[in-house]
Amino acid sequence: MLMNNKLKTIAFVSICFFAIVCLSACSTRRGSINELATLAENVKNDSPRFTEEDWTSVINDLDAIEKRMEPFESEYTAEERQEIGRLKGIILAQLTKYSVKSFKSQIEKAINESEGLVEGFLNGLSSESSE
Repeated sequence: MLMNNKLKTIAFVSICFFAIVCLSACSTRRGSINELATLAENVKNDSPRFTEEDWTSVINDLDAIEKRMEPFESEYTAEERQEIGRLKGIILAQLTKYSVKSFKSQIEKAINESEGLVEGFLNGLSSESSE
């Protein structure tokens, strides 16, 4: 009888250990998707107020999440892969909007500077020709 209880205890502990291992693996796998969802939601809601440093942080966070997802790549279902792609798409869309706005601003500054450069150059030439 004592041996039977001991076997039951060992079996119970083994089952609990197996369940914990399975749940932690699943939660880690799903946890990365949840992290990606949180990042996508933050980017979607707050990106108009993001600075360049904020975008750098988003890119670093995305890279870290992707690295945590790599070991589970073969385990993701088609639905999970679709969700991962959708979430990355949200982030990429907002990053693209920011990049276009930033590029446009840099072009406008360059145009203004080049106009001033041409004006200064022409003024410099005309003042030398009058001497």
